[in-house]
Amino acid sequence: MAFNEILELIKSEGDNVQPSHLITLVNETGIHSANKKKQAENKIRELTSLLNNQPALALALRSYLIRLFGQYDALTLYTDAGILPGHGFFSEAYKRIKYKILPPLQNTLHAQYLIRLVFPNNRDYQNIANIDEAAWAHLLNAIGINTDVLKWDPKNLNSLLNSLMVLSQRITAIGLEPEVVDKLPEIDDLNSPFFGLYREVQHYVDSFKQDTAYIGVNEVDYQQILVMCTQCRESINELHKHKDKYGISIHLAFLMLRLEQHVKRLTTILKLIQAKDTVSFNSTLFGFIYEVVHAENKKYSVTKHLNDNLSLIAYKITEHTSRVGEHYRSVNFSEYYSMLRSAMGGGLIVAIILLFKVFAHHLDLAPFGEAFMYSMIYASGFIAIHLLHFTLATKQPAMTANTIAASIDETEKTDKQMLKTVKLIAEISRAQFISLAGNIIVVLPAAYLLGWGYFYIKGENLISVTEAHDMILKLHPWHTGSLFYAAIAGVFLMSSGLIAGYYDNKVVYGRIPERIQQHPFLKKIISAKRLQKISGYLKNNTGLLFGNFFLGIFLGTAPLLGKFFGLPIDVRHVTLSTGNFGLALQCIPGGIPSDLLIIISISILLMGLINLFVSFGLAIYVAVRSRSLNVSLMKSLRSAIALYFRTSPAQFFMPPSRDKT
Repeated sequence: MAFNEILELIKSEGDNVQPSHLITLVNETGIHSANKKKQAENKIRELTSLLNNQPALALALRSYLIRLFGQYDALTLYTDAGILPGHGFFSEAYKRIKYKILPPLQNTLHAQYLIRLVFPNNRDYQNIANIDEAAWAHLLNAIGINTDVLKWDPKNLNSLLNSLMVLSQRITAIGLEPEVVDKLPEIDDLNSPFFGLYREVQHYVDSFKQDTAYIGVNEVDYQQILVMCTQCRESINELHKHKDKYGISIHLAFLMLRLEQHVKRLTTILKLIQAKDTVSFNSTLFGFIYEVVHAENKKYSVTKHLNDNLSLIAYKITEHTSRVGEHYRSVNFSEYYSMLRSAMGGGLIVAIILLFKVFAHHLDLAPFGEAFMYSMIYASGFIAIHLLHFTLATKQPAMTANTIAASIDETEKTDKQMLKTVKLIAEISRAQFISLAGNIIVVLPAAYLLGWGYFYIKGENLISVTEAHDMILKLHPWHTGSLFYAAIAGVFLMSSGLIAGYYDNKVVYGRIPERIQQHPFLKKIISAKRLQKISGYLKNNTGLLFGNFFLGIFLGTAPLLGKFFGLPIDVRHVTLSTGNFGLALQCIPGGIPSDLLIIISISILLMGLINLFVSFGLAIYVAVRSRSLNVSLMKSLRSAIALYFRTSPAQFFMPPSRDKT
């Protein structure tokens, strides 16, 4: 049906307006088709031209829309659409899952019902955003919704004013939540911006309702409310800026997001009421329409709920790993060789881990008992590596990813700043290279010598020849799933890095160091100076200790889970696999064929690369997403890295010569 036919039907309709004509009109624009952006934009321009050329049809459409919208209760549209409810993160997640399966009954009296009728497709909000905003502005201007609020429908104007009161009351309540006040105690005061905002809004609404002429003389009051909104945002930003000081929790992140949403919505409603010119009014109105359509399209989206709330948590967790990642850089030869020595120590500890793992295997425990023993051996060994200040190379990517992301976040689009980030990546790259080399060049001979030492003392091999052959064949790149298992190990390595950041955040958020120093019993038995050292150590190391512990659990239990569920789940960690290779070689008289030796060596190299790239790739993805970094900036960075590698490839593996440092 053509636009003029639809508009003629609207013009001829009586007082009992129905949404069917609006639905038909919107369908005719083609806005529901994601792959027809140009056609939809042309249709919108066609409708705009028709309304401009035929004022009678524009007047009929404007009257129709006002009367149609007036049939619905708009208060909840203004106060609830696109705003998280107050019942908490997990309750909201459960509700969305439940309603995704069986949607609730729709309240046909609410304006949200009309929005869902007109924009029923889950991608409609994206299609709206894809259209040039100028086209929408011209259409709204052609329809001619009056910017003078005194000429609006009294019911709608009353809903707008009431929504200001509801939103300001909620902002005050959220701002005074114990978890917020605990982090910002100065806001628990009558002079806080949250109390101030409520008082200003109440004065504004009361004055408006007492005398509508107030709209002409209320500019000072309007500006004062905007000032209070700005101060509320500054309080929220204070929590954002000082996450290292305050820490973060899911509930606090949820409260902060709700607070931001309410302040933004209150500002939008206020601008709609106060708008004096068509351009600013249409811009605000379009933004609001897009926001509520987006909200209704994604009303029961669990993914959106998780993304909105957990990005702040992810930022905080990766920020802590960034602090650790600063240590995994190699600027000069001194740091380079220091990293090599540290990695060689890590390789020695891994060889000892494998020796104890073989001992545990000889106990012939039940599968669960064996997995538990393996997990504890791995965890103890990884923690020992940390306590002795040694290095396990494949744990570095998860720690260094956010160091890079933080540098990208601070990067301006200048060659100098981009080069600084690229050089940081080169420093981290060569540190990872030398760490991996240090692990491997020690763990292989160390494992071999430990096996030989056992044979020298006991007069028998640590493992049988059959077990040794089986251990080597498990490393074969195409006869087994070893390369896939290396990718699984990469996921576990990344996860252990996030766990480390999570526990670091918990220490800060729970103020564990301060609580230890104030513990009444500990104060009696330990000196204040010693308590301060203990609390300081826990503040700096708790995350890493837990990360190493859980990495041990992951590597020890993965094979058991694979057998239990009948799934291809196992792990191949490059340093552990190299050590196993060394143990197996010692137990096979005459060694193995040279072609198999080459294949296994290449396989181990590939495992190392997969461990590193999967761990680093996932960690950088989480870090970049948590910081909402610009995609174009990432593309520019990739080009800069490629150029730097072509001109100075050696710097990705070794520091520049001393005369350049």
